[in-house]
Amino acid sequence: MNWGIVLMIAVSLCWSMVGGLVRLSSPMFDPSVITFARFFLGTIAILIYMKIAKIPIRIVLRNKWVWFGAIAKAANYLLENIAIANGSSYGNILVIPVISSVAIISASVYLKEKLKKHQWVAVALCFAGVCFVSWNGLPFEMFVNSNVFNTVLYILAGTGGGFFLLASKQLLQEMESGNLNASMFSGSMLVLLLAVPLVHTMPIDGFFIVHMPPVWSSVIAILVLGFSTGISFLIYNKALKMVPFAVSAVLVNTCVFWQMIWSKLFFKSDQPISIWAWMGAVVILVGIVLLNLNSQKGEARGT
Repeated sequence: MNWGIVLMIAVSLCWSMVGGLVRLSSPMFDPSVITFARFFLGTIAILIYMKIAKIPIRIVLRNKWVWFGAIAKAANYLLENIAIANGSSYGNILVIPVISSVAIISASVYLKEKLKKHQWVAVALCFAGVCFVSWNGLPFEMFVNSNVFNTVLYILAGTGGGFFLLASKQLLQEMESGNLNASMFSGSMLVLLLAVPLVHTMPIDGFFIVHMPPVWSSVIAILVLGFSTGISFLIYNKALKMVPFAVSAVLVNTCVFWQMIWSKLFFKSDQPISIWAWMGAVVILVGIVLLNLNSQKGEARGT
């Protein structure tokens, strides 16, 4: 048995549950609390693993790329969680192609990595898939009223995720992956905490609010979401060493289909999934595979 493939499928299933876990967490926790918990519990999971594996722990905060990545990832998770809480449990599949596309384009612009023709085609396919999934066959007026705002949030979230990958690529030259993610997650927590007094000066409701009495399904969901975030990063990095990168790109991004399946089975309140959304998911997967054809094995990724 190829354990690398098994681990990749496990990562795909883990990432596919994010939307559902955020929705389950929402009755008790607002999106900013969910985001903070995801970083906090994810960091704990990473540090526990490093302690068990006897990897020296070194949290670095005096580094411009750590803060660049921390701000980008905080925006990524916060905007994604807001959109999920307001929309469907599978909507964040739109984030995945945006992350890949922004990472590739930013590497081309900043790192001067020349994009090949098939990669430009792949970027176009990714965004075509985003359009199909976002539209979901709705009449124009209904699409504008219900989906445009969330689609913009997902695109901005994916942009943050792409910049996080750029920062990760820079930092991997000087840091071990566990310390890298723990450092940027710690920075993201500080970014969210520093934003609290700023946000409270604005007419914005629902920032760092926990609703009482406790909703135990929400408590369990946020714990699973947080720890699975850190564990999935660790599993992904391990699996990358065991399977070809092109294979990993296909397997791990099948989470777009798993998310839609979970929505169909468990979240009846979601919008019905039309044939256009399924077609969009297929186009997204093809685009992501094309984007990753020439990627270097071991490049940092995450969701």
